[in-house]
Amino acid sequence: MTGVEEMQDAGTAVAPAPRAPALCRRRLRTELRLLREGAGLTGRQVAEAMGWSVAKVSRLERAEGTLRDAEVRAVCALYHVPGDRAAVLAECAARTRTPQWWQAREYRRQLPPGADGHLGLEAAAAEIALYDPESVPELLRTEEYSAAVAALPGWSGRPPGEPSSTRVRTLVAAGKRRRAVLDRPDGPPRLRVVLTEAVLHQAFGDREVLRGQLRRLAELGRRPGVELRVLPFSRAAVPGLGGPFSVFGFADGSSPVVVREQLTGVELLDDQPSVSRYRFAVGTLLARAAGPTASLALISSVAGVKFW
Repeated sequence: MTGVEEMQDAGTAVAPAPRAPALCRRRLRTELRLLREGAGLTGRQVAEAMGWSVAKVSRLERAEGTLRDAEVRAVCALYHVPGDRAAVLAECAARTRTPQWWQAREYRRQLPPGADGHLGLEAAAAEIALYDPESVPELLRTEEYSAAVAALPGWSGRPPGEPSSTRVRTLVAAGKRRRAVLDRPDGPPRLRVVLTEAVLHQAFGDREVLRGQLRRLAELGRRPGVELRVLPFSRAAVPGLGGPFSVFGFADGSSPVVVREQLTGVELLDDQPSVSRYRFAVGTLLARAAGPTASLALISSVAGVKFW
């Protein structure tokens, strides 16, 4: 029995292709390398057999760029992958070519490096955990607050310099489209959010912009499926966390992913040790933060208005 046959025999029925293109890329990135190794082939041997460059084999295994289902079927045949599994992987390749709004030129030119993978995973997530010590995360922002953040120089992985009005409008429009996930027709993701108390005082825009944002937080915090907690000044955060991060979980059984937002762009982490550490950090932050009711009271107190 070959390595590929052992992999197939050890599992149950082949899982269908995920609906989300981002999850299809992740599946191809995971399985194609394992299938090649299970067949006992090196990347160079595959390249020679297919008449491709080694770089093309590497790109295919990393699921980068335009993925052709015919190419996936071809390597599956080389690896002697059973037909049903090869068909699912080819379907994954086809679904990666489904156009996504953030891939349009006007967004690609303004969004930070790494945004393609980030937004694809965000749109597909069934569970999202967010931590931000600096500002309200985009999924929870008002348009006015989003515009005030976008107007800051060097924000979201872009080089220093005053942003143009076009860039601000584009980022605000992108934020609005991202927030649509909270009203997704097939059900919004479960949302768990931890903000530091400093975020409630941080001035992005004028006082009315901040007050409107705090009102929005109070509204979202009362929604079913949303857990909003504030880490007060009196309680320290988890040491070493650095800037904002998200942890995405998926309904189809795909492994969770961590997204870290940094000055130079967005970084995705999906190795098990890193994901486990961040999931533990989320649990610790939730435990240290004020409870949902106390957090809403704190938001109301800072705003100087009772929102309920």
